Amino acid sequence: MNYDKDDYNKSGKRSIKTSPVQTTKPSRHWDFFNTDHALNKPKPAPKIEFNNIPNKHEIKYGKYEMLKHLGTGSFATVHLAKDLQTGDLVAMKFIDKVNFVGPEASSIYEEIKLMKSLNHKNIVKFVDVIETTTVLCIVMEYCENGELYDLIVNHFQNFAIEDKKKIFKELVEAVKYLHENHISHRDLKVENVLLDKDNNVKLADFNLATRFKQNELFTHRCGSEEYTSPEIVTRKAYDPQKTDIWALGIILYAIVVGHLPFYHKDGERIQSMYHRIAMVNYKFPSGVEIDKDAKNLISAILKYTPQSRATLDQILAHPWLQNIETNGKSENKDMNFINLEENDYRMRHHTNKNFEYYKFKHSKYYSFSTLDNFRDFNGMYTLPKFNLVTF
Repeated sequence: MNYDKDDYNKSGKRSIKTSPVQTTKPSRHWDFFNTDHALNKPKPAPKIEFNNIPNKHEIKYGKYEMLKHLGTGSFATVHLAKDLQTGDLVAMKFIDKVNFVGPEASSIYEEIKLMKSLNHKNIVKFVDVIETTTVLCIVMEYCENGELYDLIVNHFQNFAIEDKKKIFKELVEAVKYLHENHISHRDLKVENVLLDKDNNVKLADFNLATRFKQNELFTHRCGSEEYTSPEIVTRKAYDPQKTDIWALGIILYAIVVGHLPFYHKDGERIQSMYHRIAMVNYKFPSGVEIDKDAKNLISAILKYTPQSRATLDQILAHPWLQNIETNGKSENKDMNFINLEENDYRMRHHTNKNFEYYKFKHSKYYSFSTLDNFRDFNGMYTLPKFNLVTF
């Protein structure tokens, strides 16, 4: 499907077919540092509209010229802007500092520090940070073609096999770079995989990323529920590299099949999904032709035992990913779409009304740190009775 950059309706919004996925109001990405945060959702700060940012009477902000409002969340607003010195398009995320204190403030500054240290072609580039007494502005590379989520849900029929391979290979290369630098992302999911104008992967959202030491195991649980690994749902200490690899397997399944392998079915208790994850109980849809090499690679990644999972080098050497040219313009013209709807850049979460078809659902964030309640499934696994916050 092709969209022209100038294809706007009279209201200034892009004229596109209505998405079958209903979007919720943007929510701040949340990591739980203690029980209070896990159980009590903080009061949202006042929304930052364009008129509330510094220099509100000018279209220029420092060396940046504001071009378009992209979206507003509870804690931030994002604008498309142009760097007047380089001519590059950038995304400027303005964060209200009024209620941004304590662990939340520390987390965002750690994220900025980490992003500054990253330099890889498949990771969103940190450009600049501007701070006033009331606003923190993070300037990042602008990814014109939006999220991998949108490509899978809204354009799956036009998602060519070679483009699937290219995107997944670039994502693995980005994660390999992180691990080589002793960094684990800890929230790999299709919403955090962005695409530039040539559909090159740009991994984003390092709010939950952490540095690790060789052979270090973690106990603090965080992330998105559908992508969590068996060792996390069974409340074991985990290797963050292995949980990242598990999440890559979930993403690969979604790229190949068109929906997630594990999801919370309507009307069922959330523990049922965790049980399926703990048992690695997933299936490939019947009646759908799926490349046998792709199936083999998914099966090699989604292993219960972390040490049994394919390594990143083994994934890159797998037959399904051979003879793939990465970081070049997509040959599939139908996939080169422009996604400039007025929505929240990098902060969107989705609730899918047509759930049985797409099997995507809004991700919840959870903490296992201080939970005491457990439920036994078939005498085999002890799973936490999660305290969840849905935004």
